[in-house]
Amino acid sequence: MARLRAAGVLDTKPGRGSVILSSAPNTVHFAPTTHSLKFDENLFELRLTMESAGTALAAARRTEENLAAIQTAMNKMEIAAGSGLVDSEADVAFHRAVAQATHNPYMMSILEFISERFAAFVQTAWDNSKVIGAGPQPAIQEHQAILAAIRSGDQDRARLAALSHLYALKDRMLAGKSAIQEASLTVRVKK
Repeated sequence: MARLRAAGVLDTKPGRGSVILSSAPNTVHFAPTTHSLKFDENLFELRLTMESAGTALAAARRTEENLAAIQTAMNKMEIAAGSGLVDSEADVAFHRAVAQATHNPYMMSILEFISERFAAFVQTAWDNSKVIGAGPQPAIQEHQAILAAIRSGDQDRARLAALSHLYALKDRMLAGKSAIQEASLTVRVKK
């Protein structure tokens, strides 16, 4: 809220609440802060807990419409990966569609909260997949396993697939960070 006020988007007054200003810009871009680029173990634990339980709920409650939305996001990730591109937006859309399949509005709200803060990590993990030589295929396979478990209605398998994916995501992030640091040290030494 403070950043939106500072950007000239909101005006907040006691007793009235927050109002979008008529002079507000159409778009506001916030660059990531230094803190947002550092891996946050607490945020990871929240996502780990929430998404593993949410994926199990999605397996129990999903509709054909939910499965179609999850499959659409999966298709976008596969197309991007096949052409050598990174599509973290499709990744986030995938997890958003899974949250919608829980049919729990609070689950969706929490995922939105987490996604805003975790988006940079998702992008970093996709980027790091190239740096560490794994490419996008492991992440694609992890998402396929989640989709298959949800489609089958197997809650335990869905929970385990989500846990496996999230731990692998963390490993890719941290391994990539190390690889990037080693590469930058190598460059400095050569100069």
